[in-house]
Amino acid sequence: MFSIGLVLSAGGMLGDPFHAGVLARLAATTGWDARRA
Repeated sequence: MFSIGLVLSAGGMLGDPFHAGVLARLAATTGWDARRA
């Protein structure tokens, strides 16, 4: 078994949409869904 650590850091009004895009692309590319981590 292995663990994955992911640190996201952004602020302001663009932080949430940026993180949503990063996580969506990560899930689409690798199949890894952070909600199930």
